[in-house]
Amino acid sequence: MGRILTLTGPPGNGKSAIASKLLELGGFSLVVSYTTRKQRPTDLPGEYSYIRQPDFDNFSKRDKFLWQANVRGFEYGTMRNSIDFALDKTDITSIMILVPEVLKTLRGYAKRHGRTDDFLHVLIETNKEVVLDRLKDQDQNEVMKRINDGRNWPQEMADAGVPCKVVQNNGDIGETVLEIIRTLIR
Repeated sequence: MGRILTLTGPPGNGKSAIASKLLELGGFSLVVSYTTRKQRPTDLPGEYSYIRQPDFDNFSKRDKFLWQANVRGFEYGTMRNSIDFALDKTDITSIMILVPEVLKTLRGYAKRHGRTDDFLHVLIETNKEVVLDRLKDQDQNEVMKRINDGRNWPQEMADAGVPCKVVQNNGDIGETVLEIIRTLIR
């Protein structure tokens, strides 16, 4: 049976970099999600399928998505069959990069299917100074807004009843990746 690793954390916390390192190691793949936004240079290959709003709305009307969310004006969603496909894989852990509000839905789906042990939810935390340095080339007002938005994420996850492993990513990404792998092995 397959497993799903969710990585959650505010922008600049290194979620994509961590996922990229895990993918390089082998034994990991991405669960494809759908979005109406344009591709970003930081998006991982295979992380998203970029679709038009009418197509997203059509999938939504046909109840294809397990979850969907509007994040900063763009739609995101993951189809139920993508989750099922990931859980059916053997000898591989699938990765999802998610915002906290969809974790409750994912957790409920896992419970209904008796698969809660097949999910590991990791909250990536990073010191504000490190995030500011990582995002120094971006609009600082937007960066501060995104940092402030993420302040409540640990509490949001707790309120949603989603157990998570908190991992610090303040420097050596290799150490962060190793800590996640050690947690997966336990």
